[in-house]
Amino acid sequence: MATAINYVELESGTIIKATNLDGSTNSISIITGTAEPFTKLFKNGITVESWDGTDAIFEADVVISGSISYNNIYSYSGGTTTLTTSDFGKATVFLLKPTIGSTVTVELPALGNSGEARLFIIKKLSTLGTVTIDPVSSYTIDGAVSVSATAQYSYIQVLYSGNTTDYYTIIANNGFS
Repeated sequence: MATAINYVELESGTIIKATNLDGSTNSISIITGTAEPFTKLFKNGITVESWDGTDAIFEADVVISGSISYNNIYSYSGGTTTLTTSDFGKATVFLLKPTIGSTVTVELPALGNSGEARLFIIKKLSTLGTVTIDPVSSYTIDGAVSVSATAQYSYIQVLYSGNTTDYYTIIANNGFS
């Protein structure tokens, strides 16, 4: 039995391909890219819905193979500054290199009760200076007003759950206190 392959053009030059897995009509593989062979670059704004318009429920593991292009990385190298969303936009990964005697502060945004969860990853790459994470307004990180690191390669991952009563929660930490 031949497996059907369907292509849908999302925007000029960008396509999505859905194929059956192992001949099953209940399992599909979805790939987005620009041409065959696909460069596995995932596109924003893809929504999966069931036939009746309700959200689809995945009852098995979702497996991603290939490479993922990560476009939300913000890098900074320099002296004392406070980075706000007007500087870094929607970036959630920060690679920071403060200079000697300087403090680079990342001001995490007040996301409100949006229901949008966001994970921020901050890493200090230099041996110099200090990196401080300081949420805006009255938000806290695990109850602290801010956290800082001075050691090279310190990193922290903080999660905003989308609910203002949770604020920011530390998921992983190496060197920030």
